[in-house]
Parts: sequence; structure tokens; C-alpha cells
Amino acid sequence: MVEAGWLDIHFQASRKEYERILHASGIREGWRVLDAGAGSGSYLPLLSEIVGPGGEIVAIDLAEENVAAMKELVAAGRCACPVEVVQGSVLELPFADGGFDAIWCANTVQYFQQPLLATLLGGLRRVLKPGGLLAVKEFDNVGLHFGPFDPALRWHLLEALRDSPLLLGAGALFTVDLPAHLRAAGFQEIRFESHVGDFRHPLSPVETEFLASALQLYASLAEQVGLPARERDEWRSKIGDPDSGRYILRSPDFYFREVHGLATGIAPG
Repeated sequence: MVEAGWLDIHFQASRKEYERILHASGIREGWRVLDAGAGSGSYLPLLSEIVGPGGEIVAIDLAEENVAAMKELVAAGRCACPVEVVQGSVLELPFADGGFDAIWCANTVQYFQQPLLATLLGGLRRVLKPGGLLAVKEFDNVGLHFGPFDPALRWHLLEALRDSPLLLGAGALFTVDLPAHLRAAGFQEIRFESHVGDFRHPLSPVETEFLASALQLYASLAEQVGLPARERDEWRSKIGDPDSGRYILRSPDFYFREVHGLATGIAPG
């Protein structure tokens, strides 16, 4: 879920929805923007178009492979403004206080629980100018729904995974609570909105690749926790086995609904 290749596939499959969310963030032309937890840099081309040649972006990520991918993207001339790529932790931002007009933070906060989330948001607030904008885009795992498949089986799986280290990105179960966390970190003028992306047949090749990998991930998790045998069989035959006659991705009625939350707040003056 955090490897550069998988992140790129997910971004391409969900591109239209992701671009709508970024445009709704409130980031403006000419701003100096921090892309915090930038991953492989999927947002950088569009983000650079928004801020324009008079703006500037600094992108930071901890993973070496993501930093390398971003540097290649910038070197290929795919960005419309100056972009600096930094390897480092979003928990220890190596930037001066008040240096950014805005921060874009996508698909990152789900990996932090309290008190680390409070540390993360406090650090983001520190590097924002007074009146600067924080825009947090996050996957909402509660809103995910795919089928034809009994939704209660996914609820049972999430319950079994709730306190397990197997559930990478467990914070995505609490995306709708982001406004409370931003408020606790001192941000003002907080707003939150949900964005829904639906996948149905006919699917593009990249959508098929992404959805098959996402379904396989959930099926793999179902095999590793203490679910009843009947439920594991449902996960295996409908979700995890592409060769099964019951595999839902081949059903003409297949659907996959992905929900994302966008929380924004303003740093106090």
C-alpha cells in the first residue's frame, strides 16, 4: 500500500476523483506549498499547475524509492513550477517556522495514531504562515464498499483487524474525525467534505489492475485473522481467487465504491 508502484496504480485508477479533491482544497496560484508525505509524487504535476510558474513546491517523503521517483519526475520536466524534493520524516520537518502558504497532505495521516497524529499536525502548523492553509486528503475505510458481496463480512473483517498490526493505515477508520484533530491542533475555519468514487464495468486496464490488487489485499487479510471458516471461504472464492467462478471482479454487476475525506483548516494568525 505504500510502495511507489502501487501508489501510482491507485492514483491513475482514481485520477478523476483525486484531481477534483485537489482542486477543492483551496490551494492558490503563486503559493509556496509543502506536499507532506508526497509518496511517489503523483500529485506534483497537477499541484504545480495550480500554483503556476510563480509558485513553488517542496515535496517530502521518508521512503528512498519515493524520493528517487519524485526526482525523476521533476527531472523529466513534468512540473510547471520549481519543485524541491526532500527525504525526511513528516514528524520532524526540516523547515523553518512559517515558511509555507499551504500544505497538501494526502493519504498520510491514516498511518499515525495519537499522540503521533497530534505531533504531526503540530509540526504542520509550525511551518505554515499565519493564515496558511492545511488541506488533508484521506481515504475513508468506513465508506469502502464492494460487491456483489455481503457487506457484513467486511465489517467482521475490520472488527477482527481493529487492534491488529496487519491493518496498515488503521487511521483511515476515523477519517471523519479529522476536523476534531485539526481543531485540537489549533487550526481554525475547519471544514470537511466527502468525495465518492465509483468503479463499475466497463473498467479500464489500470482500473482492473488496481481493483484486483485491492481485492487481493483484503482477501489476504481475511486469511490471517480468526474469522469463521464459512466467512474465509467467501473471501477466498469471491474476492481472493481470480480463477473462481464466483470472483466478483468478473461479475457484470461488480461495483467498488471508494470514499475520501478532505479536511481543511487555517493556521491562526
